[in-house]
Amino acid sequence: MPTINRKQIRPKTIEYKHDDKSAVYYNSSAWHSLRNEYYVKNPLCECCMSHDRVTVADHVHHKIPFLTGITDTERWQLLLDESNLMSVCTACHTALHTKAKRYNMKCVDELTDTEYNETHNIY
Repeated sequence: MPTINRKQIRPKTIEYKHDDKSAVYYNSSAWHSLRNEYYVKNPLCECCMSHDRVTVADHVHHKIPFLTGITDTERWQLLLDESNLMSVCTACHTALHTKAKRYNMKCVDELTDTEYNETHNIY
């Protein structure tokens, strides 16, 4: 599988400007480290790959949002659980969050063919 050197594309540390609840988690060194490691292992959009397309990933998406954890410990576990992550392009990331809001879903890790095609303007 080809690899992409993400270090040249993204700065090593990014200051996230999320709401007060998530900023502490997203700005932690543990998250930055895991995120960078995950990009190196998974440089392509996993959602696009499941639809037989190759696209460079722009985001690391949490399948189960870590803020759904009730305690701080549960939130850290969801944030740093590699099995809860997937690399996605911007279009897929937006579509996954839109789907989660539309259907009030807590776990979103795939798009149907119709949802994917609409997101990527494939007719």
